[in-house]
Formats: sequence, structure tokens, C-alpha cells
Amino acid sequence: VASVLDWRSSFTDFEQKQAHLLGRRSLDLGRARRYCRLLGHPERGGYAVAHVAGSKGKGSTCAFLERLAIDAGHDTALFLSPHLVDVRERIRVQAESIRSEDFIAHAESLRRAVDLVVETDPLEAPSFFESMVLMAFLEFRRHELAIVEVGLGGRLDATNVVPKDVTVITTLDLEHTRVLGPDLASIGREKAGILTPGVPLVTALHPAEEGGHAVHRRARELGIEVFLAGRDYEIRIHPDDTEAPFPRFDYRGLDHHREGLRLGTPGRHQVENAGLALTAEILLARGAGRTLDLEGARRSLAAARVPARQELFTAAGTPALQGTGDLLLAAAHTPPSMDALARVIPLLVPERPRALILGMLRDKDLDACLAPLAGHFDLAIAAPPASPRALDAPPLAASLARLPGLAATSVMEATDPAAGLEAARAAGARSLVATGSVYLAGALRALLSDPRPD
Repeated sequence: VASVLDWRSSFTDFEQKQAHLLGRRSLDLGRARRYCRLLGHPERGGYAVAHVAGSKGKGSTCAFLERLAIDAGHDTALFLSPHLVDVRERIRVQAESIRSEDFIAHAESLRRAVDLVVETDPLEAPSFFESMVLMAFLEFRRHELAIVEVGLGGRLDATNVVPKDVTVITTLDLEHTRVLGPDLASIGREKAGILTPGVPLVTALHPAEEGGHAVHRRARELGIEVFLAGRDYEIRIHPDDTEAPFPRFDYRGLDHHREGLRLGTPGRHQVENAGLALTAEILLARGAGRTLDLEGARRSLAAARVPARQELFTAAGTPALQGTGDLLLAAAHTPPSMDALARVIPLLVPERPRALILGMLRDKDLDACLAPLAGHFDLAIAAPPASPRALDAPPLAASLARLPGLAATSVMEATDPAAGLEAARAAGARSLVATGSVYLAGALRALLSDPRPD
């Protein structure tokens, strides 16, 4: 795997050095289609495909759908991004990272195709993301079902060359506006680019919403059957569980009904994602001539886990947390995701004093992201992750010092997330929340998952 990454890094270095030339490349699907043709069209391998797009929730929806599909008997592979610790996480087989030997074999197949192309046209080397997509397609040919998470937007995303059996669009938010457009309508049009005639769409976006209108209009133009949350299927959280971290909920729709479902991943916002996944799996089962067993689905949803999405590490079961308290890990870098995190903090890590370990990238609206966290912490540590786009510790600490409920003397700086954890331990934190960039989440998850104590 290391040799594969060295090879891919050579193209990353080339991309950085030739950025002024690569910037002239049009953002289109031509490169992905060209390599698919050279590889024997692995995107047309005869497997069923669920294609999932959205600004938030698509990774969780994919994880729930993966668990549902595997437990329903599908031989399932999954492509998602980014990875947290190991690049092989981007291609999963039956809920496990792809085997190293298969990863290397697919990379060698791709390398041969790349060598043919770059010999005459060096600027047509695939990007890192395109490479991972192409390798995923090569793996998908071995399986019955592929769940494919869109990387950016949808219309021009490299994943969009794959034929599909069901599409899912979760929610919309202002994201990557320099690429996708300045408003929700523009972003909605980009997400709607994954829609295909004859392929049903499952979505929580309503036509009255700014971005939702663009998605539903495109679906009408293509004559697509839309399965809409609140109209074609319903998710109802039990009244007694509206503030619970793991709320019970009922599902009704598409001739299926089951009460008292519960997720193994915290947050009421995840219930909506579970509804999308359930509906998509019902449609996939219907396409395969089967009926989804909702009692089995109950067990699947309870067992599904989404790494670094409000993931709880207990001090008792985590050697790296010896001498401190439980830690809640959440890759959250938008105001809505921070708001969802804030709802579960007092429920999952109630002990005080409570420490915040934060690392963000420079392109985020930091003050808007921090606003929901006001009042939840007794100390905060600015801990930049290892990324060239990471916000440095001093400006991050300055923003934390403005957070209501935190004294300036309670804000510290650390060189990296691991040092931030040590600072929280030294300060006597009884519970911790680590959040922000996925790079921070990956660094800490690697540390927290290590079975060896420091």
C-alpha cells in the first residue's frame, strides 16, 4: 500500500507544481470516462448501484445503507471519502476496508492505464480522487451491490459515470461555492446532476426549499419517480425521546411499517439519514425481487456505526484516555453539524470540567461554527491538524476566547491534536469533545483506536 501511495503522491506533487497548467483543465467527466474505457469499463460491471449525494448526511446515509444491505443478504461494496486513518477505508467490502492485496492489484491495473495516457499527455493523469473512484469500480465488479458516495457536487463528480439503480440526495447547504455556485439553487442543480431517467430518487429535500426546487424540477424533466420524506414515507420520533441521544422512531412507507427502531449512532438528525437509507434499501430489494425484512432492519440500524460522527470513546475502554474522561469525537465543520453536536454533548459526556479540542481549516466560517458550542465547555484547546489548509493555533485560540462562557485564561494552544489531548489531561478535564476538521478526527481516531497505552 505504501508503494501505491508513493506512486499516487508523485501525481499529487506534479499537480501542485503544475497548478497553473492544470487549472486550465475543464471540470468534466471526460478523464474518468477515458480511464474507464482503458480499464474495460468496470463501471458497467453488472452490479446494482446506489448513488448518494448531499451537502450533509451522505456519509451516514451510506453507512446505514451498507449495514442494511449486508444484513439483507447483498454482497456489498462501498466507496466513500475522505478517509480518516487508512486510505483503504475509501473502498469497503462487507463493511471492512478493502484487503491490501486487492488495493494494490487495482492500483497496478490503473497504473498501466495511466502510463499509456501520460506518455503522450502528462496533464491527463487522474487526480487522487479520480484514482480512488476508478479503483473502486475495479473492486465493484466482484460484488452484487455498490454504494457510491459523491465526492463533490454530483453532476461533474467522477463517480457520476456509473450507471445506477437508485439515487439519494440528502440535504443542501452552502458548500464549495467557488465550484458549485453561490447559492442553494446552484448547488441543488449540481446535486441533481446525478439523476438518471428511469432511476428513482429518494430525498429529504422538499420542492418549496430553494435548492430542493432545482432538484425536483430536474426530476420532473427526466420523468423520475421521487420518494420524498414526509410524503411517500414518514419518520416519527417518539415524543418521549425528542431530546434523547438515541431516539426511538417509527418508519412507515412503501408498504412497510415498523415501530420502535433505534440507531446505534447518536443524534436525532441521524434519524432522517436512516429514513433515506431504509427507503433506498426497500427500493433496491424491490428491484431484486425481494422484500425488506424490517425486523432485521431494526437490528441493522442498531448495529450500524459511523466513525467520527459523534463517536464516543470511554476512558475505561480506551488506553489513550487513561487519566482523563470519556471523549466524544465528531468531524463537524459547519454550523448545522456543530448545532447537532451541541445537542448531544451534555447527554453523552456530562462530566465537568469539560474540554474542547478544536482543529479547523481556514476556509470555514469559524465564529458561526463555534456559536452553538457556547456554554458547553470549561476549557478549550486550539489544536491544528496536519493539513496545509489548517488554521494556525493563535487565530483559532483567539476565536475560542470570544466564546461565551470561556475565560481567556481557559484557552490554550497545542501543536497538534495529540498534544491537545495531553493538554486536556494535564488540565484535569473530566470529559472531552474533539471536533472540527476530518483531519483532526482522523489523527485522534488513530490514537484512540490504538490498543496500546502511551
